[in-house]
Amino acid sequence: MLDVCGPVSGPLFLGAIPRAALERDQRLIVSAWGGREASEAGGLHDYANRQLSGLVSGLYAPRWRRYFTSLERALADGSSQTPIDWFTMEQTWADARTREPTAPRGDPWRLAARVADRLGKCGPLPAIAAGSGANQ
Repeated sequence: MLDVCGPVSGPLFLGAIPRAALERDQRLIVSAWGGREASEAGGLHDYANRQLSGLVSGLYAPRWRRYFTSLERALADGSSQTPIDWFTMEQTWADARTREPTAPRGDPWRLAARVADRLGKCGPLPAIAAGSGANQ
């Protein structure tokens, strides 16, 4: 009944929300969770932490690159690690209109074979002496 009686003006129709606004909201939900205060002080930063195609390559990978670049610089020159404004990074990603994948691509079997081949080239794992390791 609410769909018949409730919406009497344009802003109340889900279909009236511009596509760009919906897309931005989706991106904010899986990254920064709204404003800076909610994200940082409210503890909602990375709350969703999803492994979605497009999110991993478009946001998480650049975040990790920035973090490790900052860490390498600090270790190289003995300085403190430069603070990173994660919120601004997430907000910038959310505001982007990058077209993300909508269908699978690649072959998981070939990828698994490449991983197995790479692991084989790393050599066998060292033996763990009895009584040591994580199983204690």
